Amino acid sequence: MRAKQKYLNENGLLLACMKSEALGNLLTSAAFNWEYIIETAWQHRLTPLLYQYLKKMNASPPDPALKQRLEKDYQNRKAHNIIILDALQKFLQVLAKFKIPVIIIKGPYLAEKIYKNVPLRPMNDIDLIIRDHDWLSVKSTLLSLGYKIPDVRDGEVIDYAHYSGQIRCYRPNILVEVHFRLLNMGLPKDESYIWQRAQKIVLCGAPAYTLSPEDTLVHLLVHMNVHRFSRMIWFADVYHFLKQTRDLDWDYIVRFAERRRMKPALYGAFQLTEKILKIDVPAFVFQKLRPGRLRVNFYNRIWHVKEIPHFRASRNPVRFEGPLFYLLEMDGVLEKIKYLTRILLARRFK
Repeated sequence: MRAKQKYLNENGLLLACMKSEALGNLLTSAAFNWEYIIETAWQHRLTPLLYQYLKKMNASPPDPALKQRLEKDYQNRKAHNIIILDALQKFLQVLAKFKIPVIIIKGPYLAEKIYKNVPLRPMNDIDLIIRDHDWLSVKSTLLSLGYKIPDVRDGEVIDYAHYSGQIRCYRPNILVEVHFRLLNMGLPKDESYIWQRAQKIVLCGAPAYTLSPEDTLVHLLVHMNVHRFSRMIWFADVYHFLKQTRDLDWDYIVRFAERRRMKPALYGAFQLTEKILKIDVPAFVFQKLRPGRLRVNFYNRIWHVKEIPHFRASRNPVRFEGPLFYLLEMDGVLEKIKYLTRILLARRFK
């Protein structure tokens, strides 16, 4: 218990900055370990939120070196975000000329439309979803903009993206990850519904699409699961998304979880976010998503759920726990065997 209480005030400050919530007199009365705060914020990609929060509260680390580090970390994140959004704008403008639709997910969308302040949401890459038959056009566009494309045969690119990882396209300081599905779990499913529900937006001054609010929320929750809840910024994403979004179709989210057999994943992510940041989710959603006790206990064990609220989630790569969890949740023995076989035999490309 002592280990978890060691940085109680420091973690409280980090949680407050995630919500932009006043701390009363704690900022002036508490003796903080500022080195822990700044390092933990950096690890969890909370540096921009912390920087803005302290500025708003007229507070700063007393050590000039730590204050300088915080400022430097913030400016580096801000500069990188600007580079990414500039690259995204050029990419979207070219696609718009050829009327090729693309759904932008995560970082750029969240920064501009949810946080409404580009520096606040750190971005490492550009994640997008395209339709299967648009791959050659998107590939040609990326090549024309100077990106290096993985050496994957065009006829194998869909399976590669689903079973081996996204299509990662590089150029200096920029990574574009191309997805063909919202969820790469289990055998490929028909996801034409995400295009039917997608919404037109203007992003970085260029036309694009985003997922429907319900599909966006599902994706944020699943993404947290896939990466073992290892970054607290993802909880902030869900908190601010729910704060900014009204009239969600909660019944759709429940039906989605039941249809894709993802009730433990969504329930666990909702429960953790509620515990950490206090979100407004209808009680009936928790009731309908709650899986059996055995699955809840298994879920809590493989993700070390008790450690997550204390900024102690594992950042080790997921090796067996994630695939095992999703394998157990899939429909039917035959589908499990097919999925496992494809994962084990999937070709790896550079």
